[in-house]
Amino acid sequence: MRLKIQGLVKMMNNVRDRLKASLTQMQADELSRQVRRNLDAVRKLCRRHLSSPRNLPMPSRRAFEYLDSLKIEASLDSDMDTNERESHASGSSIKIKGLGSIVESFLNQMALSWDQEKIAAFKKQAGYYLTKTLDLLKRRRSGITDLSVKQQRLLVRLELYMDDAIMEIIPKNVRCFIEAFNRHWENHSSKDQPRIIFISTNNTLWRYREDKKGLVIKISDLFFLKDDPPFLEKFAETLVKKITGRRVSIKEIRQWLTNDDVLLFQKRIEEAVHHKKNSARGLVYDLDLIFEKLNKKYFDNKLSASGLSWTMNVAKSRTGYYYPLSNEIFISTALDDKKVPLYVVEFVLYHEMLHMEDGIDSIKPGKKIHNLSFKKREKKFKYYDKAEAFLRRLAMSK
Repeated sequence: MRLKIQGLVKMMNNVRDRLKASLTQMQADELSRQVRRNLDAVRKLCRRHLSSPRNLPMPSRRAFEYLDSLKIEASLDSDMDTNERESHASGSSIKIKGLGSIVESFLNQMALSWDQEKIAAFKKQAGYYLTKTLDLLKRRRSGITDLSVKQQRLLVRLELYMDDAIMEIIPKNVRCFIEAFNRHWENHSSKDQPRIIFISTNNTLWRYREDKKGLVIKISDLFFLKDDPPFLEKFAETLVKKITGRRVSIKEIRQWLTNDDVLLFQKRIEEAVHHKKNSARGLVYDLDLIFEKLNKKYFDNKLSASGLSWTMNVAKSRTGYYYPLSNEIFISTALDDKKVPLYVVEFVLYHEMLHMEDGIDSIKPGKKIHNLSFKKREKKFKYYDKAEAFLRRLAMSK
């Protein structure tokens, strides 16, 4: 009697569906391992019945042969946004789909690599992904600078993860933190241990939520850039207390994030990022002249900017921003218009100059930068109320 094995055709169809989606190198490797395990199980079952995969019914045999000959690789070409050509032709940023998830998957692979073999595997896979991404951008007559600033930062972050010093320090600190966290969790909670995921961001220190599998905690990579076991112990204890509803101050935690190692990591990212920008002289307003006027009137000529520029994009909600690591101010081109009063442009630039006055405090992770003290200084601007009213109307306009 011919041996029949159920599920081979279904597995083949499932694999085909997976291959239609964008796969990272990690996901491709995992899928390949799953296929190998299942095929080995089929071979073992055939031997047990003194048969072979060649003797399976035709649909199952073809499915086996397809899966056995399959070479699963990361599908980088499908990572490009389908609108990439149109957006690139119009001069706007192109986009790599799923880049944030891909970089974070590499971060977690590296963070949990506690032996040299796993570290080597991470470096090989991350390097492969970066190389293929750069080659793909080159084939599309693009480069990293054609990506949005956010995506540029992610790729630079991934490149920094491959730095030998960072590959050594992050896994070491993650292991120290997880051991401390588990110890404090057992002392403060009767619930199951939560899943911990590491995220590639400066903006979110941590967040947690319940899903079908239990509690999930996401923690910024910034906490693991400096070798400081006493801090990691304190951080683990503070986080457990916070999650379990106990009152605890996080001021010390935030302050720690201003250490030289964290700031250097952020600076290395910003130095590698290219901001698309225009000059300070717009069609209507000259930012250099306005800056000079405001600096004299409100700041006693104490401020100096490395760069002032109108943005490439016309944004009506976020009309200005300051990058402290490069000491540059960008103002939305939406304000370079005869219909926009001068006092509105002055107010937006004044707002960003206040951030410049604060300096490094502007990027302290988790710090509320628009606090009461900031608001009080902001209201010293002569036409504060009128400017705020105009900006609210502008944000609501199409």
